[in-house]
Amino acid sequence: MKSKFYIVVIIAIIIVGLYFVFKKSPAQPVQTQDENNSSLESVQNNTEEMGPGEMGNMDETPSIETISKVVVNYTDSGFNPSSIEIKKGDTVQFVNKSSGGMWVASGPHPTHTIYPEFDAKKRVPNGGIYEFTFTKVGQWSYHNHAGSEKSGTVIVK
Repeated sequence: MKSKFYIVVIIAIIIVGLYFVFKKSPAQPVQTQDENNSSLESVQNNTEEMGPGEMGNMDETPSIETISKVVVNYTDSGFNPSSIEIKKGDTVQFVNKSSGGMWVASGPHPTHTIYPEFDAKKRVPNGGIYEFTFTKVGQWSYHNHAGSEKSGTVIVK
């Protein structure tokens, strides 16, 4: 009787072990920091290779999709970095680390007509964040509407 119990336990351990060996783990976010004190977060969604008969006939090699978020800090000295280059579809996160308010808006001041959607439309307090995803290719100037002498540029390729 005891030997049957031990056999069942060993088989269960083998099955659980095989499950973990063949289970795929999800992609993990990676954070890096460049010399301009901006943070780049990349999340990669890996596509698995598929065997014959899975998902129809796929002639293309699987690709890796990258979504990026770039952080620009706003301090009492201005935007840091003041100029960034990103890809279309990337998100820029403006973090207010100043002693006052921050209102990120596209140029020119005060009309914000260069990219009207790129406008926080309100003052962001110290410690607050404004995010914007760039869907248009171009060179976009911006400023702090609450202090228009502080400005920057986002180049979207």
